[in-house]
Amino acid sequence: YLDGSWSAIDSIPDLEGDPWRSQLAVDGKGLHVVWNAYTDEWDFDIYLQTRTHDGIWLERQQLSLTPSASLDQGVLLKDNILHVAWAERLSEARYGNWDIYYIKVILNI
Repeated sequence: YLDGSWSAIDSIPDLEGDPWRSQLAVDGKGLHVVWNAYTDEWDFDIYLQTRTHDGIWLERQQLSLTPSASLDQGVLLKDNILHVAWAERLSEARYGNWDIYYIKVILNI
């Protein structure tokens, strides 16, 4: 049993597409949220947005700047660097020709 109180519920403002599969990372700068968004017919993108400790949502970043489906991201935060990897669909075939993409984001907040 935890003794304490719950914070007020908050949400990321003005989301694009249909967001799902969010992942979180926390450091001294705030809460970093990475998620998939279904934006068009079989087009999924990976986004990042940070909420500072004083409750301000910073500008959203699209991490997967690719023309195809970006799915199933994994997130690791270490030494002020957010590492994000995801599966990228390279062909129109739903079950074929996928690859793994990676990006590192240096958090200069």
